[in-house]
Amino acid sequence: MTDLITIDGSTYDVPIIDVTPTPQALEKYAERTADGILHIERIGVFDKYSVTFGKSHANPTDYNSLYAVLASATVFHTVILPTHSGTVTMTAYFAGISDTLYRVRNSVKYWKGLKVNIIPRSPQRTP
Repeated sequence: MTDLITIDGSTYDVPIIDVTPTPQALEKYAERTADGILHIERIGVFDKYSVTFGKSHANPTDYNSLYAVLASATVFHTVILPTHSGTVTMTAYFAGISDTLYRVRNSVKYWKGLKVNIIPRSPQRTP
């Protein structure tokens, strides 16, 4: 298993500190009929991921490149991410991107706490 992320064929040498998967079911409809019975048509289950990366000081070039691709105007990306059972490859978009400037030394900026939500374009599991 890798502890690095690959986006659109480029692997970024920025350590992953935390990956939090959040499976979420998406329904086409959910409706209760007059008899009180719930009827659901499930589209599928999406595994969303919240990812936190390590500090920029180990590899500032890759850190800045990773930040740039996460914040780019391109909507969908091919992402390979470590998971419970190895890796997952998905087409996804990025949301909730943030990081923190923690030091400036000799005019060099150092960052930490880069976080992103990775949201798949299509469900990983369908009925």
